[in-house]
Amino acid sequence: MSKNNKENKNAEILFKAMGDLEEDTYKSREGQIIEPTTKVKNKAFSWKKFAALAACLALVVVSVRFLKDKFPGSDSRQELGPSQEITTDESCQFMQYEGPILPLILDSTDQKEDIKADRKLTFDFFTTNAADQSPRTALLTDQYQIKNTGPAKKIKLFYPFVSSADDLAYSYPKIDQDGKVLQAKLSYGKYTGDFVSTENEIDPEETLNLRDYMSWEDYQKTLNDGSYLKDALNQAPDTRDIPVTVYSFTNSYCDESPEDENPTLVAGIEIDRDKSKVLSLGFDGFGKFDDGKEEFYQYSIPKEGENPYHKDKHYLIILGQDTPKVTIEAQSTGGWDGYDGTSSKLRNNLKNAGADLKREEMSLDSALDLALPILYDNYKENQESRQRDFASWKIENHNIPSYTLSYEEFKALYIKELFTTGSLSEKPMMRYEDGNIDLMDVTNTQRIIFAEFEIELGENQTSQITISSYKQGSYDYYGERNEQGVFGYDLLSKIGSSIDLDKFETEIIDYGKLDIVERNFAFDLEKNIKRLSLSKDQDHYYMEVSGKK
Repeated sequence: MSKNNKENKNAEILFKAMGDLEEDTYKSREGQIIEPTTKVKNKAFSWKKFAALAACLALVVVSVRFLKDKFPGSDSRQELGPSQEITTDESCQFMQYEGPILPLILDSTDQKEDIKADRKLTFDFFTTNAADQSPRTALLTDQYQIKNTGPAKKIKLFYPFVSSADDLAYSYPKIDQDGKVLQAKLSYGKYTGDFVSTENEIDPEETLNLRDYMSWEDYQKTLNDGSYLKDALNQAPDTRDIPVTVYSFTNSYCDESPEDENPTLVAGIEIDRDKSKVLSLGFDGFGKFDDGKEEFYQYSIPKEGENPYHKDKHYLIILGQDTPKVTIEAQSTGGWDGYDGTSSKLRNNLKNAGADLKREEMSLDSALDLALPILYDNYKENQESRQRDFASWKIENHNIPSYTLSYEEFKALYIKELFTTGSLSEKPMMRYEDGNIDLMDVTNTQRIIFAEFEIELGENQTSQITISSYKQGSYDYYGERNEQGVFGYDLLSKIGSSIDLDKFETEIIDYGKLDIVERNFAFDLEKNIKRLSLSKDQDHYYMEVSGKK
């Protein structure tokens, strides 16, 4: 249950004035108030003034059920269609746009004149063989015959694909050169979407919600100038020399009573947001009720026999000027009724309750190594579950491996987000500015991921690169296309740094169980035209498909 409750003028989220506050405070079982002012050190930080605190909305992740039946088959003899002549692009937007298929990118534009390629992209709609005949997932085979027309050289290539880190359980591409599997390094671009207002509009003053990119043009614009790739390849900021103060809350306790609906611990601190920033982990509620410097963080105290949230480890990490005091209170219910003046008798009404509180000084890097392993363990557990689910529908003779982030990759992603859009950036998004690490959208948001690999090409040598991956189709949550089981697949055929093509073909394998509803591909399944030669001058191709009726 969300307990977030913050001042946010832009979203017009207002709070009532606080009434008189009771004086009882708790540190631990002894009930002291911690007074760390004697330990405060001068720290050379100049923090930009925080914007008004905003409600941090959790991303609603839509769970897509993947098909479990798989029946590989072979296609019949096909006619090769003429070069694409349909140049209009009237592709419809989907409520959940999964992004286009993207072209192979050369690291250096200086080598483009020596490097040419023939490309063949195959869509294998193997899931149409399942009970509901739904083309919700396709196996992509993207083949490049790369030709070096100049002297021998080693070239670096990037294969970009749209995915979240979570979805690497099925979207991770298998890459081989002339039949030999290559090990690719993954680099992660930033979120492909916008931070928008509660009205779903782009407003620099209100950045509470996420809105994924909705069209291929957004991806083309993002990739064309090369800055997105450059940013993805950059290392995360070094956090080893940033001093912080860490307050750890562990061993939470309370005398249980049937009348206590939700025993809750509330930690209070005084913070000057002009001089300090705060990161939290393990707290599911945040409150600030006036223009003063007092802030409150709360979490549910685990009952006997209950699996404690985050193993009952909770952290407040303060960067900059430390707080002059930390207080611990406890109440019988969650929420903030006892703190906004409407029902003051509820404030701190739960006696014989509290937690052990510990104060430490360390680097931000060390502090993150206290907090992030908790989130990483949750990520790994969820990833193992996803891999088991996806393994049941992958084609056996195309056993593309799943991918799980290493802890180092996971940590680097979080650090990048903290300094780019999170509470440590110059202008944090309202969604993240209260510093709750739990609610950051890191592994579940859509982004462009780059699989990086190198190949050596001799003088006038040709080599075949084959990239195999699973692609989820775009879809609607409700409405006519949802009822008809329509899924969208589209292709961004070229961007500024992609390899120049001499020839580009595409093929569709439909097992006789596919209908194409809309398209600017020239496939004609009734006439058995399932292979096409595509125009090199057209940037975008698309099709909307459903199971054969």
